[in-house]
Amino acid sequence: MLTVLLAVLAAAIALTAVFMSAALAEGLTWSILVRWEVYLVPAAGIAAMVLLQLGLQAGTLVAVQPGVTLADPVVAILLGVTMFAEQVRGGGWIVLEIAAAAAVAWGTFTLSRSDVASEVGSSGQEPDIGLGEDRRPDGPRSAG
Repeated sequence: MLTVLLAVLAAAIALTAVFMSAALAEGLTWSILVRWEVYLVPAAGIAAMVLLQLGLQAGTLVAVQPGVTLADPVVAILLGVTMFAEQVRGGGWIVLEIAAAAAVAWGTFTLSRSDVASEVGSSGQEPDIGLGEDRRPDGPRSAG
């Protein structure tokens, strides 16, 4: 269930980005008001926020964020190519694109499995990052 929710969430976030890009393709002029993409930006954005909240209620941020981080650009590229006939650079650029995608995937998985992320995910509370009791944003904690 969470996997399907994450896939739909990534699609909604990607749709927001694609619609915004298409709406602003000809520049920011008054003619923007007659473009249909402009009116789908808030709809896709609201849908993405609702789906994100549902995902966070179903699991932790550690479970939700990596899937969204990896799926969002892939879905946005696919939507741009299929809906708006955008071109993806080929040739020598493809090596750089694949290397960048691999770096993002490695970084996402590495961060999601870090000690801080696993501490937050297992306990449900923020870990102590060494600020001390008197430097917390909500002030010092009382002993009882």
